[in-house]
Amino acid sequence: MRRIVLMAALAALLQACASSIERHPVPAEELVDAGIPGIPEARITLSAITVHSDQASIDRIRNIHEKASLLLDSAARYPDLLAISGGGAEGAFTAGLLNGWSEAGDRPQFQIVSGVSTGALIAPFAFLGPDYDDVLKTLYTTSNTQSIMDRLGIFSIRKNSALADTAPLREIIAASVDDAFLARIAAEHDKGRRLIIGTTNLDSQTPVIWNMGAIAKSKEPIAEQLFQDVMLASASIPGVFPPVIIDVEANGRRYDEMHVDGGVSKQLFAYPPGMNMAAIQKQHGVDLDLDLYLIRNSKVLPEHRPVEMKLTNIAAVSGSMLIRSQGNSNIVETYEAAERDGINFYLAYIPPDFDEEAGEAFDPVYMKKLYELAYELAINGNAWTRQPPWFNEAIRKSLFPEAD
Repeated sequence: MRRIVLMAALAALLQACASSIERHPVPAEELVDAGIPGIPEARITLSAITVHSDQASIDRIRNIHEKASLLLDSAARYPDLLAISGGGAEGAFTAGLLNGWSEAGDRPQFQIVSGVSTGALIAPFAFLGPDYDDVLKTLYTTSNTQSIMDRLGIFSIRKNSALADTAPLREIIAASVDDAFLARIAAEHDKGRRLIIGTTNLDSQTPVIWNMGAIAKSKEPIAEQLFQDVMLASASIPGVFPPVIIDVEANGRRYDEMHVDGGVSKQLFAYPPGMNMAAIQKQHGVDLDLDLYLIRNSKVLPEHRPVEMKLTNIAAVSGSMLIRSQGNSNIVETYEAAERDGINFYLAYIPPDFDEEAGEAFDPVYMKKLYELAYELAINGNAWTRQPPWFNEAIRKSLFPEAD
């Protein structure tokens, strides 16, 4: 991940004099009305809720709760939720964990699967179950940097919006996400299950939560392309990969939005914002025993590694720290939401004693070792902890004895 952070920093320096592409962004006053033509249920945009504190925004929050209540019947049949974080090549951890979980024989079928960044590439396959385990294994153990992206020359970078072209990654996505694949997603959506992916709208600087099942079910001509675009956008690390421009409509007028890596705004999320599962269950008089499995494709604890006095090293380590801190904050938010909602919380993350070093941004040797580690953890039943590791009860009692 540090190599990716360093590439992003380099891109920012080289882009200082780059030319801009003409766009038609959504005006601020129309953010609340912007949507995907023909697919009104395609997404939840936080800009539509947070930018305008008016009755329309209140209605949107109420609408989230109403839609969530429709999931209660299916939640009784599928009482498990899965959230997959970002992490670049470290997505090999989730690929190995899912494969090992399938082999162990106790992997559930999830009510909701969410994904961000590399987690967005994994989530659709995780949603459809073990039939796609081999796809994930191949992607995260045999890919290398060249098979994921085309690095641009320095003069091309000055003219473009990133260090690399994601044409190879788009081809990988398109090879799997076809009409038949969307039909399977739509069929599961009809059962009440939900696949959701997060991107970041860079224009409004807010997260966007995409309802991928609704897109798949729509049968709109744009559905397949939009599904692929959302997956690619969520994994498009700013500066390293170019943003994805998505066409929208507001009040009969056409605009475009710039979408980048969902991890820019949130490294992970369990279910749509505004959804209070405890309140919804209470309102409908049900008490479900739900399990939330959260996979963080990263280490979560600090590592002591003296840093050389070099710009590249300082930038890479600082950027990695920033990402880890953001991810840890998102873990805490999710843990506290699960506690509030009475949901059983399970967390998996890369162990601190995994000390392999990647030789490139997407190093197949490194990814295979990480995959194998996660596979063994899962098959032996050692992948999960019930709370974030820094929520150590012994330490808490030592520091705050008066709280007991």
